[in-house]
Amino acid sequence: MTAVFAMASQLASAQATARKSNDLSDLFSDVIVAKGKGFEINRSELDNAVITTKANRVSQGNPIPAYMNNEIEAQILDKLVTTKIILLKATKDQARNGKLNAEVFLKDLIQQHPSQEAFERQLVSTGMALDYFRKQLFEQAIVKEVIDADLKAGYFVPDEKAREFYQTKKEAFAIPERAELRNIYIPLRSTLTGDPLPLAEQAKRLTRAEEVQSKAATGEDFIKLVKSYSEDVVTKEKDGEVTIARGSNNPVLEDAVFSLKQGQVSSVIKTGTGYHIVKLIKIHPKEYQSFSEVVDRIKMQLEAEYVQQLLPDYLAKLKDAAALELHLD
Repeated sequence: MTAVFAMASQLASAQATARKSNDLSDLFSDVIVAKGKGFEINRSELDNAVITTKANRVSQGNPIPAYMNNEIEAQILDKLVTTKIILLKATKDQARNGKLNAEVFLKDLIQQHPSQEAFERQLVSTGMALDYFRKQLFEQAIVKEVIDADLKAGYFVPDEKAREFYQTKKEAFAIPERAELRNIYIPLRSTLTGDPLPLAEQAKRLTRAEEVQSKAATGEDFIKLVKSYSEDVVTKEKDGEVTIARGSNNPVLEDAVFSLKQGQVSSVIKTGTGYHIVKLIKIHPKEYQSFSEVVDRIKMQLEAEYVQQLLPDYLAKLKDAAALELHLD
């Protein structure tokens, strides 16, 4: 909860700063911290980006220590400057293509959540509103369009080079051993706040989980038990069907599942979030994606590495040409 309070404090500070800026906007002009040909960056814009970055780091459990404040501020200002300069270079086609790509990416991202409201709540927990997040996506997508056009022009990755990469990095294309199963999930945390339920309620849920496990172990229809008892809304629509891979982020559940035989029902498995009763459907052995499946991805990665090598000199030249002036204390 300390991290949550710290993040809330930072967000409150951000809101207070914004209100103060609005109140004084008629009396004082916003201080310029950087400018170049065709653009300026004000202190309020920099402060907003810094506060958002800090809140995001807090939400990840990795807050920025105070002694790094100046360094982080300088890094963020450099990114803002770079973005402004490259956006000024963008053609209408590059701007349009970047925005289209960003819209597709954002739509896919939202669809990975139960609803847009759930997605926006998650954004807020990281210090960002949807409009701010969308703006950042659009800008970075356009920046990528410009950089790719300038640095990837004429660069081509032959199949032979891609295949060599595939052979030397084959483990990167491994599909780990996977367990296909049905899962009955009884949570021990509030679905609204994420906080642990009261101990008395947790005890009731353990009793319920043990009763469900007993019914499943004696042969009752597992899908019907999923429909009646599981509280996982997403998997419930799929009759509780889930696939867990080796190396997942839930080792307790993973170890229990991979110790089962096909068709076997587990005992009650307690994880950090709740109780699980699972029935193993099938184990899929480890395999590898074929070269034809990943060749395009490999070429994209090699192109990205090529661009990354050229990027420092490219950005330095853009900044020189922009007649950049920094006014950061």
